[in-house]
Amino acid sequence: MKKTISLLLSVLMLLSLLTACGRQPTNKVTEFDESNIVLQFGAVSDIHIGRNGTGLNTVLWAKDAYRTLRDTALKYNDKGLDAVLASGDLTNNGSVEQVQEFADIYETVFDPAEVPLIFSMGNHDVNTGSSYNKADLDFDQFYEALGEEYRQYEKDSDLANAGVHQVVNGYHFIALNPIDETYRNSLANSANYAKETKEWLDKTLAKITRQNPNQYVFLSTHPIMYGMAYGGEHTYTTTAWFTCELNEILRKYPQAVIFGGHVHFPISSDLSIMQDGYTSLQCGSVNYMSNEDGEYRDSNAPVSLVDRETVHTGYLVQVDGNNNIRILRMNFGYKKEIKYPFVLKAPQADGSHLLDYGWDRGSSEKNEAPVLPADAISVVDNGAEMAAGEQVTPRLTFKAGTDDDQIHAYAVSVRDDRGYLMETQRVLADFYKVIRVDQMKDEWSFTLTGKYYKGETYEIMLVAADDWGVPSEPVTYLYQP
Repeated sequence: MKKTISLLLSVLMLLSLLTACGRQPTNKVTEFDESNIVLQFGAVSDIHIGRNGTGLNTVLWAKDAYRTLRDTALKYNDKGLDAVLASGDLTNNGSVEQVQEFADIYETVFDPAEVPLIFSMGNHDVNTGSSYNKADLDFDQFYEALGEEYRQYEKDSDLANAGVHQVVNGYHFIALNPIDETYRNSLANSANYAKETKEWLDKTLAKITRQNPNQYVFLSTHPIMYGMAYGGEHTYTTTAWFTCELNEILRKYPQAVIFGGHVHFPISSDLSIMQDGYTSLQCGSVNYMSNEDGEYRDSNAPVSLVDRETVHTGYLVQVDGNNNIRILRMNFGYKKEIKYPFVLKAPQADGSHLLDYGWDRGSSEKNEAPVLPADAISVVDNGAEMAAGEQVTPRLTFKAGTDDDQIHAYAVSVRDDRGYLMETQRVLADFYKVIRVDQMKDEWSFTLTGKYYKGETYEIMLVAADDWGVPSEPVTYLYQP
């Protein structure tokens, strides 16, 4: 990645935030004309119809997403939602039955002839050689299972080469698929596209942008663009989570806005949008949330928190009559907008519309380090009941820090008086489960797990990091049971 967003805290040498995100840019865009919206579409990913298990309700979550998009769009004009762009993993096992169930659920909220579905296929939809795939479906077979009404908006698509082109309200949408088996790539860890698919994409974008130079083109593919969104370097397991193959093509077309999925990372991180020659976003997930492998507390897997099933997100994308874009980040569980929207200026010949969401958002000129209270740390224990030398059970509490956007994570380390590391505890902050930053927790509390003895002395150190991985000054506390 051009600028890796990561942090190695020298005092802890443990807190690693993979790609993460920053605050609303200081040159916040305000040109969007809410009174003249000409296009509204949902951008979602990872719906996973057919995923079953205790506490799972994929049908309800999908309906919540569609209804929230529909109802929110109707607040802005009478026409409401014009389309839904879905960036893969529509189903969980890639069977015809699940595709048809997906269609049944979609049609409980939308008429596909009036609100077209533009979709790319994910690793759960196609044959990747994985045990969870039940059929070897391609675009043709997906559309056959969905029905002909899902193809009414098509324009010079090339299904044989995994490319779909549709036009809605005069705006162009492209969806494309990588080669199926490259999702299981243990070497390059990058999903690859057929030569014919890339040639078709290049040719189609050239034609569209030549005819409509001042208009954005919207694209969808399941893997996110390498280095171009939160999760864009994700390498957990041998599954290919991103693609390195489209950047060169997309940078030829500054009108391109591409949506990806697959990683399920929270879209409340501002690095979910990135501009570098074109605009890239990752859509989060309608189904459940994942996160970077930070060895966080309350995890049930390296990239999965115990409350991941409570987070269901996506975008409502709006275009005004002057070709500006506003992207509302939606929490479908709460049925509310997350934080503030992303706003893209209309395409400009000089590329100035690509300057608001670049890598410089994480620079010291635009991003401030978090701040922790001097008295952030406190400890209570059962030491009063113990004699000298007996083991005690300390419970740590620390106060939340402040930031110009949001705290991403905390790291706690405890050392004895010889400097020996007793334990570390890392906490992913709760930014992913709130609507506004001011709703985040005021303090955190948990029991330390090391062996601590009455009469000994320990130093506890706390550091906070923001979404860019910028650390706070550490706060220390001398603990004497």
